[in-house]
Amino acid sequence: MVINYLLLILFVLSSCGGADMPSAPTSTGSSTENSAEPSKVDPELSVDLTKLNSQELQEMAETLKKRNEDEKKEILTLKALNPKLCARLKTLRNTCKIAVTIITDEATSKLDCGDGTSTPPNKISITIDADGKYEMIADNLLKTQVFERGTSDLKFSPIAGGSVTSNPKLIDVRKLVLRRTDGGAPNPGFPLSLKVNGGEVLNGSDVTGASGDSLQVQLAKFMNLSDSCHISGAELQAIRKSASPSMAGPEKKPEGAAAKPSATPAASEVK
Repeated sequence: MVINYLLLILFVLSSCGGADMPSAPTSTGSSTENSAEPSKVDPELSVDLTKLNSQELQEMAETLKKRNEDEKKEILTLKALNPKLCARLKTLRNTCKIAVTIITDEATSKLDCGDGTSTPPNKISITIDADGKYEMIADNLLKTQVFERGTSDLKFSPIAGGSVTSNPKLIDVRKLVLRRTDGGAPNPGFPLSLKVNGGEVLNGSDVTGASGDSLQVQLAKFMNLSDSCHISGAELQAIRKSASPSMAGPEKKPEGAAAKPSATPAASEVK
């Protein structure tokens, strides 16, 4: 079968005017390009440097030099920006308890601003004085472990089978439910205190009537705090602008420009 296939190829070549057998590749420039020897290619720019003339190489060098300078400025900006943002987040946590994320694990909630100080991980706790076993459910996506009478640290986790693409802040929750898990009927009116980092954000007056095995928790307090509990885009831009080293650039130019005129009169006075 292989022999017949080769004979068919030869027949087609001869019938198309290609009776001459292709010769073996000679040692030309094209063979050098296709050889196993690696070409001098910049892995990022995907440019074969061996094909560039001196002017093109010079232009590329200038481009890369400018890019490196821009990246250095960006790194300096980020170094200056990080502690500013971290300090702002510390302030936000103190002034707005519900600005913390629901999943309060140490890896995501501990703040270390690089200034030798750090904040402890966020803690959400609940104190109730009621019979039965309960769990708290947020937006039908996250729920806590089961807790009973007394004070318990709440640990939210995704509901089995649910899909959580982000870790929402407490202020972003739109539906909060206190569900009784032991089969008993929940009754509102018992003492309750939900705290974030030691500060109360909800209490028994925010718990309304029962619906099945659950008590609805009103979040009107959260809505009233929405403006003060978010950092606006304009403020973030202002913080970044204050951290950018390029801000010092325009201030230095007038000094240089002022130096030249001052030297000119001096020269005229000598004359």
